[in-house]
Amino acid sequence: AEFFLIENRLLTKPEDLKEKIREHLLYMIDLEKSGTLFLSGPLHDDSGAMTGNGMTVVRAASFEEATAIASRDPFVKAGFREPKIHRWAVNEGRISLNIVLPPPVPAGRGFVRDRIRCPLRKRP
Repeated sequence: AEFFLIENRLLTKPEDLKEKIREHLLYMIDLEKSGTLFLSGPLHDDSGAMTGNGMTVVRAASFEEATAIASRDPFVKAGFREPKIHRWAVNEGRISLNIVLPPPVPAGRGFVRDRIRCPLRKRP
């Protein structure tokens, strides 16, 4: 897979995005869970105000797949944003990994499975 940068240009008033924000965020969460989404977020102007534009970086097998991913965004489907896709060749940089483990389970209250402590549940 390659990286693709999606520039999402606002085609309407920023406040119109509120109508589809929940659907948009759920779509982004699904992309993240599937391992497709690398980075995403809104853009701000010099004063710090949100512009309604956004930027997203996805992993895809082809330019066509990246275009399809961008086209399924609820903001795009509603006509609120227009995506412009760029193939992104990453030559420099560093990625850090942050792992968040679940809180420990008190002794006698759970079991270890695949190195993750799982709490025991009462059976009905």
